[in-house]
Amino acid sequence: MTEAQIKLKRTESVLLERIPAALSSLGDARLHALDIIDVKCSRGRSDAKVFIHPSSYTQQEKNEFIKLLKEEFPNLKKIVVGFDFCFGKDRKYCIEKLKELFDGEVLVIDEIKIDNIPVHSRIIRDYLKTGDIKMANKLLGKEYKIYGQKIVGQGLGAKSFVPTINLKVDEFLLPNEGVYITKTILDEQEFDSITFLGHRFTTDGSYAVETHILNKDIENKDYKTQIKFCEKIRDNKKFDTFEELKNQIINDIKSANNYFINIY
Repeated sequence: MTEAQIKLKRTESVLLERIPAALSSLGDARLHALDIIDVKCSRGRSDAKVFIHPSSYTQQEKNEFIKLLKEEFPNLKKIVVGFDFCFGKDRKYCIEKLKELFDGEVLVIDEIKIDNIPVHSRIIRDYLKTGDIKMANKLLGKEYKIYGQKIVGQGLGAKSFVPTINLKVDEFLLPNEGVYITKTILDEQEFDSITFLGHRFTTDGSYAVETHILNKDIENKDYKTQIKFCEKIRDNKKFDTFEELKNQIINDIKSANNYFINIY
């Protein structure tokens, strides 16, 4: 991938994170409910195409939907939707109605299947919820990624187990609880890692997202942190003793190291 392509991907990721936040700050509650599922840029953020998941609107709102978008986005010239896009009460209005209401271009994306599985946001979310990260990534065409804000953890990692970066994650669908092989990006530098997310059944029972950088001593500071999920190692579970938990963590780290040895 060229430097320009990497920059575009980074721009798309930033816009995908910021557009929902921008919509939520606007005065109209109907914009808050829009589900932005993807952003694509061919040249940069000035020509971004925003992909919106089908949402439910009342019959009264059907004609206001496009008007509202054009008022908030006056340069809107194209809307890209999936082949099964519908809107309105009980999904009564679909693509033909959208074309009738909107005087710009409506681009319809045909259904795409991989291994005879439709590439659909709903299906991808289902795979994430069950922890099938490999299939979710296959349908996405990339590794599923989340952003998080560094927070203070229990303080047990570095003392009793292994050092971890604890994160607060908002506005992202988190995969099923468990331990995952991941790649953690700290201020744009990528590291092999292993990530736990779920309830700490063996310690305080609280929900946590924590990542351990493999084979590296990382300076303890506030990084801009991103996590890309590669493969699930195991489900979350409760251990009877700290020693059992520590031994399992060591085995998990071995599994992650073997994974990266085999792919590099």
